[in-house]
Amino acid sequence: MNPELRPVSKTEELRHELQELSSAERIAFGASCCERAFRNYEFFSRTAKWGDPRPLREAIDTAWSVAEGRKQSASGILNLMGDCERVTPDLDDFSAEKIDVAAAAGQEATFMVRLLLELCLKEDAERIARFARDTLDMLVQVTDGLDPSDVDLEQKIAESKLMRDEIEIQRTEVVCLREANTAEEIREFRKKASSRQSRTPLVHLVTAK
Repeated sequence: MNPELRPVSKTEELRHELQELSSAERIAFGASCCERAFRNYEFFSRTAKWGDPRPLREAIDTAWSVAEGRKQSASGILNLMGDCERVTPDLDDFSAEKIDVAAAAGQEATFMVRLLLELCLKEDAERIARFARDTLDMLVQVTDGLDPSDVDLEQKIAESKLMRDEIEIQRTEVVCLREANTAEEIREFRKKASSRQSRTPLVHLVTAK
């Protein structure tokens, strides 16, 4: 196996790189991961005709504001966490074929956004990055028809284009944030991260097959 594709080495490197970021930079990194996941929730909500993307959108925008140096009250953040929890899908309610994968991706998105709000209160950006990769893990298994009992499952997922692209995005963003020393530079980073919203959500590409 190519050592460059070994999942532990790549994610471990990312974890150490995240530790080198400031609190504001970690929040910006988490918000960027959530921007990508938010599109999956929008797709789920639209397809299932359930839920509401607005609390997630407000939560992500709030996190960006914190990253840019604007203070937010702890009570306001806690209220947003409750709002996001209320629009988190219960997978038992969406077990039908063609909606189950979208629901799972939507649930992962809400978990990530709730972690992002926690990150505004304390530092733990790696958990958000891990949830982002967990979503890709699920989508790769569905897309490639992988057997969960396959002894080489982790290797196959790590070598998939979707997973390699996500890890590369995360590592590139860490490098960019390491060089962002002002609120204005974080705002520029936000613009680039938010611009990805116009792209088709990955969960749609998977469920359309």
